[in-house]
Amino acid sequence: MVETIAFCLPRLGGSELDGRVIAWRKSEGESFLAGDVLLEVETDKAIVEVPVSYDGVLKEQLVHIDQMIEFDQPLAMVDVDAFMVQKGTVDSDQTTAEKVAGVSSQIASIRRGSEGTLFTGTSEIGKAVSGDEQYNTLIARTLASPAARSFAKASGVRIPPSGSGVGGRVVLRDLERIAGASHTEHRRVAATSIAQERMVSTALGEMFMRSVNISESSSSTTIVLLHGIFGNADTWAGIFGRLGSAGQAVAAFDLPAHGRSPLSGMSIANMTTALKEAISRLPSGPKVLVGHSLGGAIAALLAQQMPKGSVSSLVLLAPAGLGTEINQGFIDGLLNSGSEIVVRRELAKLANQLPAISDEFLSNLMSKIQSGEKDLRFMARELCQDGVQQIDIRGVLEELPVPVTVFWGRQDQIIPWRHALNAPAKTALHLIAGVGHMPQWECQGLVGDRLLQAALISS
Repeated sequence: MVETIAFCLPRLGGSELDGRVIAWRKSEGESFLAGDVLLEVETDKAIVEVPVSYDGVLKEQLVHIDQMIEFDQPLAMVDVDAFMVQKGTVDSDQTTAEKVAGVSSQIASIRRGSEGTLFTGTSEIGKAVSGDEQYNTLIARTLASPAARSFAKASGVRIPPSGSGVGGRVVLRDLERIAGASHTEHRRVAATSIAQERMVSTALGEMFMRSVNISESSSSTTIVLLHGIFGNADTWAGIFGRLGSAGQAVAAFDLPAHGRSPLSGMSIANMTTALKEAISRLPSGPKVLVGHSLGGAIAALLAQQMPKGSVSSLVLLAPAGLGTEINQGFIDGLLNSGSEIVVRRELAKLANQLPAISDEFLSNLMSKIQSGEKDLRFMARELCQDGVQQIDIRGVLEELPVPVTVFWGRQDQIIPWRHALNAPAKTALHLIAGVGHMPQWECQGLVGDRLLQAALISS
């Protein structure tokens, strides 16, 4: 017999009473075992994985990404064995039920819309003219950035229900505009919060640098290589050697949960932020960003976010983010592989002419996938769900001020090559017959020569 109960936020250690949701590790309808991590929460001091102490199924997520949550707040509704509840293994008291009802009421209030103007401009900063006080607090904490929250706490300015940040998030400039604030203390508090965020970004950048392969060179331009899911920096070995032999500076990164990376699974947004920090540590000079598959989408986002003039060109190989379809069978096949035979079968889909693969390589890859299964599943969901890509870089490419080149094999079995036709008209396309998903394997000469040309032009 199954009973539906609420899963609440436990104390996260130290004095922290609240946090911000940064990632869900389990999707609605997905089962979990005792000890599994359901979600990740960011506190003032660290990023914390929140595990569950019993088996069950995640029925409904009650909080969303970027939402501020408090200790003992219901985070999700889960289905568990009623016998475990009766034994007392799983908490299911009336207090929890009342909390769930309270959260549902607050969410309903948000969806109904405002009952009047909550804020009336700089002359009445933070004055609520209607609505419940807890409702106002919930909205303010849910949509504010850490820097904005620190500013609000120090200055006494109330946070409005929406701001000018991504998705309506309230950011520091919104509160400065409301308060008309510019004095030293306010800016000092905001700068402290920003510095803390910078420390996290710096630490992640340092960890990225621990596994990077770098070819030493006196060339002023560095070619940065980013691999796809299930790969690692070694998938660029042929290209890396070719470019290095030509005297070109090259840096090939291992993505989190791949290769020698010490990082666990990360969202695409967090990977982009950390890589931006890591690339800033490379030798000065322009960068040619090169990405394959998932790495292609990340490379495009990097090109958009890096400082003006720091990226000279972008080269994408069968990138994610230009269409809808993806071979979910390939993703699931590797995630659920139980033998080297299955791994070899799935890898055969990567190329029209697959390079020789040793049994040792297959064994190591299978072990790596099994040991990092949870992280890889998390990153795979960032890439696609049920055969549908969760990334769209078309708008990003349209706005980039740098040259963009796309290589795609017409025999690609993972991502349809016709997605290349969705790239902006200014994109240079190389649609190659007789080649699969890995142009860097099957036509190293063509790809390597074009990369050298791109580096030479930017030097």
